[in-house]
Amino acid sequence: MTSNLRLSHAFATRHRAVITSKRRLELRSHLQLTFYKTFTTSKLPFTNIPQDSHYSHTMEHPVREIPHIIHLLTQTPPSTQRATIERYFTPDASFTHPFCRTGSFNGSRWLIWNVYRWYKIMSPRIDIEVDSVAYDQQALRLYVSIHQVFRIWAIPGMRAPVQLVTVLQLIAAPKSNSHRPTYLIASQNDLYQVNEFVKFFSLLRIVWLFVLVWQFVATGFCVLGAVVLSPVSWVEENVIGGNRERGVREVVLGEGGEWVGKERQVTNGSE
Repeated sequence: MTSNLRLSHAFATRHRAVITSKRRLELRSHLQLTFYKTFTTSKLPFTNIPQDSHYSHTMEHPVREIPHIIHLLTQTPPSTQRATIERYFTPDASFTHPFCRTGSFNGSRWLIWNVYRWYKIMSPRIDIEVDSVAYDQQALRLYVSIHQVFRIWAIPGMRAPVQLVTVLQLIAAPKSNSHRPTYLIASQNDLYQVNEFVKFFSLLRIVWLFVLVWQFVATGFCVLGAVVLSPVSWVEENVIGGNRERGVREVVLGEGGEWVGKERQVTNGSE
């Protein structure tokens, strides 16, 4: 009797183990299938680059499209970065940054891709937001205000929140199927204040603090110089007039007085 009970108990335990193992396999298969579907439907943020042959591979609405393009360049895998650069940049596009530049020549776009690859290798996770976009339609130039948090994975605790303005020079793209004018990026110029770009290599913000203090000290020197040399300002205002450089002979002898008087009249609104 005892032997039969032990056999029954062992059989039930083994049966439950088989069922549990089977359910685990089913759950794992379901998760793998879900994961596969998620990453093959191209619905992840910033990775949905249309591949339709009728889709214009240029920008039609620069102000509206550039935030998405920036996210594609900075927050996606290398293959998506490359597809984005090949789609939106000219083959001879240039890239300028305080720490590197590519120049402009046929094929320089390949260097831009490698710059962005190295950018993501150093900082796999980048938090970046576009604050504002200004478009000079006559000059075909975009001014994009950005703030980002840059981290270097090899340096624990390294975190650089920086602000910059990216200037993108556009050119009109060759005629396409679109009825609207389209544009490509001919150059990218990243502009940082000194106290911003030093954050990239200032681990404890010592360099950043030094630059900040120096900027305030320099402002103090500007105030001191303006006060001490105020007679120069008086001469510029009352003798020279306007934005003009005059020699000592011209000031002492009064030569050119007719021009100075005329400029004063214009300044005072009499003409």
